[in-house]
Amino acid sequence: MKIMSMEFPICNVCLKNEILCSGCSKKLESNGIRDEEIRLYRNLNKTIKGEKHLKDGKISRIYLDKNFALIVCDKNSVPGLIGKNGIIIKKIEKILGKQIRVISDSLTFNEFIKEILFSSTVLGINIMYTQEGIKYRIRIPGNERVIMPLSPEAFASIANTLFNTSAELVFE
Repeated sequence: MKIMSMEFPICNVCLKNEILCSGCSKKLESNGIRDEEIRLYRNLNKTIKGEKHLKDGKISRIYLDKNFALIVCDKNSVPGLIGKNGIIIKKIEKILGKQIRVISDSLTFNEFIKEILFSSTVLGINIMYTQEGIKYRIRIPGNERVIMPLSPEAFASIANTLFNTSAELVFE
């Protein structure tokens, strides 16, 4: 009987070995996934190996900042990855040494902002129409800069990758 495991952007063989197969190498080059992210997939796979309720889950990406990691997974995997009383996410935080947020890959841009910045007060979201396209400016009080879980640059990069949109955090 084959035991299913959580699905990652790389195959199960590559999760267990240090070398990537040619198929995963091509897939990763086209998606822009870094080596550090692959190490995190492997660590995450080891951490959640015995968790049977996560066997049907799928992790799309992991985004990293200095003290922050964002795990993007399918909607049904979010509660399971967090675990009862946050026990699974605490295990993962201990291994990674970073604060972690888990979000669904089916969020809208506004829901994404609420999930990422839930500890901050969002003063407003301005939509700017430029020649390059639409740009979002998320305004946050300046005194909340210290409690931000991720840097403005990381936020802009994640928003661009997930939603193919330009966004910036502005502290007022």
